[in-house]
Amino acid sequence: MVGKTALLKSLQDTSIETILTLGLEITDIEISVRNEKITLSVIDLGGKEAFHKFYTKYVETALGGIFVFSLANRKSFENLPYYQNLIKDTFTDKPFILVGNKSDMDREVSYETAASFADENDMPYFETSAITKENIIEAFTSLSEMIIKKISK
Repeated sequence: MVGKTALLKSLQDTSIETILTLGLEITDIEISVRNEKITLSVIDLGGKEAFHKFYTKYVETALGGIFVFSLANRKSFENLPYYQNLIKDTFTDKPFILVGNKSDMDREVSYETAASFADENDMPYFETSAITKENIIEAFTSLSEMIIKKISK
């Protein structure tokens, strides 16, 4: 588990437990961007292979995306190209950010490795912790700014 749902729960100030997303969960998050409150409808897609059939349907309606991996699990980082490939035809011109979650734990993925991957894929990179709430608002605000810029053109 990489902690996608825990990041959302942290933004909502709800308790964080071991959470497994079964299929998908849609959550509305309210954040402040450019001194205005906006509501993001976030689609949390389960990472298990059985749920991959949902990816294209929900991703094609999204305005942006977040790839999340666990800094404490090298395999989750190594799986990023697989997930990129799942949605590549649907998401070619939409903004993405890369989030390395669980920065509060012992890491298996260095900052340099993750930042290099993000740079190669033209994505801003954030390291977050759902436990300490480090950089979560900054990550969502950054993506929101990218979306606003894109749709304002």
